[in-house]
Amino acid sequence: MLSSSALWALLLTFVGCQANTQFDLRVGVLLTESGTDASTVGSNAWRAQEMYNVTKIFQQAVNTRAASAGATRLRNISYVYADVGSGSNGTHVQVVAERMCTGGYGNLDFVVAPFSSGNTQNAALGCINSSVPMVSGGAASENVFSCITDNLNDTGCVEKVVGERRFPSLFGVINLSSQYMEPVVQLTAINGAKSIAFFYQKSLFAQTMCTQAESAAKFFGFEEPLGSALEITDYDYGSTEYSDLISNLQDKKPDVVIGCVLNTACKNFVNMVHDANYLPKFLALSVCIGVDANEESLGDKLNFVSGPVQWDSRCTDAECSETSASLIQFYNQDTGLTAPEEFNKAYLNYSGLEPSYQAAGAMATMYAMAYALERAGSNATEKLQEAMDDISQTAFYGLIEGSRLGANEQKEMIVLQYNQDTAAEIVFPLSTDTMSVIYPIPTWDERTYDKKMFNDASEHIAIAFAALNGALIISIIVVMLVYKDHTAVKASSPLFVVLSLSGLLMLNFGMLTWVLENNAATCALRPWLLGVGFTLFLAPIAVKLWRIKTIFDTINGNIKVTALKVDDKTLMKYLGIMMLPTLLLLLLWQVIDPLEELIITPDEIRPSKNYTTCRSSTDVFVIILMVYFAILFLSLIILSFQTRKSWAKFKESQQMAFALYGVIICVIVVAALQSTSQGTRAYKLNLRTAFTALAIWTWCLSLYAPKLYLLTKAPTSKDVTMMVSNPATADDFTEFGGGSPKAGGRTPMTGRSPMTGRSPAMGLTPATGRTHNGGRSILQPPARLQELKEQINYPEQIETLEKKLSSAETEKRALVEKCHALEEQVVKLVNEKVEAMDLTRSNTQTGPKGTHTRSKSGKKASRHASRTTNNTGSNKSSSRPAL
Repeated sequence: MLSSSALWALLLTFVGCQANTQFDLRVGVLLTESGTDASTVGSNAWRAQEMYNVTKIFQQAVNTRAASAGATRLRNISYVYADVGSGSNGTHVQVVAERMCTGGYGNLDFVVAPFSSGNTQNAALGCINSSVPMVSGGAASENVFSCITDNLNDTGCVEKVVGERRFPSLFGVINLSSQYMEPVVQLTAINGAKSIAFFYQKSLFAQTMCTQAESAAKFFGFEEPLGSALEITDYDYGSTEYSDLISNLQDKKPDVVIGCVLNTACKNFVNMVHDANYLPKFLALSVCIGVDANEESLGDKLNFVSGPVQWDSRCTDAECSETSASLIQFYNQDTGLTAPEEFNKAYLNYSGLEPSYQAAGAMATMYAMAYALERAGSNATEKLQEAMDDISQTAFYGLIEGSRLGANEQKEMIVLQYNQDTAAEIVFPLSTDTMSVIYPIPTWDERTYDKKMFNDASEHIAIAFAALNGALIISIIVVMLVYKDHTAVKASSPLFVVLSLSGLLMLNFGMLTWVLENNAATCALRPWLLGVGFTLFLAPIAVKLWRIKTIFDTINGNIKVTALKVDDKTLMKYLGIMMLPTLLLLLLWQVIDPLEELIITPDEIRPSKNYTTCRSSTDVFVIILMVYFAILFLSLIILSFQTRKSWAKFKESQQMAFALYGVIICVIVVAALQSTSQGTRAYKLNLRTAFTALAIWTWCLSLYAPKLYLLTKAPTSKDVTMMVSNPATADDFTEFGGGSPKAGGRTPMTGRSPMTGRSPAMGLTPATGRTHNGGRSILQPPARLQELKEQINYPEQIETLEKKLSSAETEKRALVEKCHALEEQVVKLVNEKVEAMDLTRSNTQTGPKGTHTRSKSGKKASRHASRTTNNTGSNKSSSRPAL
């Protein structure tokens, strides 16, 4: 008799033996091997080959890893294969399946159902009287696993109610169709979609998919502008039903469109919405996604289309992991790869192909059988069947979990979306996404970059304003050339005005190289038109102002007139010097780092937003040019300030200040707006166009409108105007009383007037109104002085001229009175002398007939008196006594 301790030892030994007991599994595999082309991707024969590959890969995994990690009870697995054909003959499928389930291929622990819901249903019908567990990795239709309204009269559901399990021995590892589109609805709701529309092709599989998705849409508060899901019976390309559906969608404009379709209906719908140039903000289609054949036939038309899949090798979610806590762990054993990546690698090494989600589903059936064996601890049919309903384990495929219906209802679907390169990316679950969902998706038109220059409305506006600005500038140039001899035009130095306006004209048309689209020509022209134009615009104004400053410095005695050189030829040299830095910089820029056309891609998925711009690798040349332009601007401001007290005819400080102020404000505003990210490029171009026009018109009207106004006034005097446009020598300053060293017998404007002792700038000759050098004095007769008084605006100058006028008038009156007194004395002396001579002759000579004859001396005295009278300049000859 055994002691109690011996009994416990025996019990522990038995339990230990039971815990370490390993089993061999013998599995029957139904394949859709014949009837279709195995080389056609996605065909039933292709799926059969995938299943066969999976059995071999799993068998290898069991043999190499069972002892090291998990699957301690699975010692070996073997397979028996049977072909059920393409599935077109449902009866044949049932017969082959029945034979396999009832021992026709020997005793089996599991049977793997053939691919597709229809074939799985027929296989389950064939094995309905067998208790051998059947595992499906390719059936997603609701009616295969449960009794619904549509199949209550079918085998397996007779005398059952809706919601009951249809086949007690059938187990599925993939998601049911009712789960396909729920995550799509959730994803679009998260991203702000408000309205949704559903359509499905006529099939129970597709209808169930849309029905459940509609329930989810109601839960998330979506509007359904089309009402309930629309059934499509004719889904051929060009069908009236599809055409009407697309027209309806275009009219109602739902944010999201979900199509519950299979391959053919999917391809035809994509082709038809493309031809109709219609797309909603989000398009999701079932089955289309992840199918190589669809990707080949549809190409980039599939871009941004979304859809659900059962599995993806990039899944990093916790559901897709295999750990030491798993019942079995074939993959992800410290290799650095995730479990899905490990399976992907194993399948690729074996077959040379990337596994599809259907292949992964086939492998999931192998896992489910291994899980059931581990859980049951036995290969008895009844225990295996019970264990299948209770399994719940994560694996490379995701969660594999049994349910009361025999379907895997808890596994989360994966949503893929094609990107712009027709590569499918995970967008849901968010925990494992490889790309953020694209919502809204680009329209068909947004996917093409085919823009041309001056093809946008804003560019048309830019051309119109450039033409208007050009007309204004050219008009002013023409007027300046036609009226170049007019007093007002001469005073403004017409040569340099025309040069400045030419630069402004270059700037104006140069702005047309800075529009929405560019090419090699605009990139080459832009720096030259804008750079040369800007310099030519400012530099002539600067040298012109410098000349006016120099002239008035001379008048005020600040510069010796002999050193004054302000003729056009000299100023053109200065202008060339000012142009030289710009030309050298532009030449270096062109040689070292020229502007080149570059396509900018602001939105990778919307090529229509692309644009071609001009870029250099460095901004150094632009910065240097901008600094130089700023210096030119500053010089204009300084020179304008320094010439503010010049005479009204030449003074432009007020107009220049206003013009510079307007231009600077426009430049600052445009620069600020261009540097911000607010507004579209077309909006910025419109602003650029508007402020450019404003700057040009402000400049032209401020500086040249007053001169144009003077052209309309008739001249009031024939006085010579100072020739500021060509003052080669001091001769040109005769208006100021100056002399010329070249004029014979004239006194240079370097001393004082020999007549009055006054400065030659304001010298006064005697009352003849002539200067000491023969020129005309600014202090001419009172009428002229009054005219000049009216032209000069400054109080100090007016006061000075009034004093000089008063002094001149006083001197004139004194001289006239003195001349009158002298004249009277001369006349008196002459008369006395004549009378004396007449008395003497009367005593000695008597002419014939008593006529009195004048002596020669009397004649001489008379002529002398007349000459004396003329030299006095007296204009009162009537008061002179007769001789």
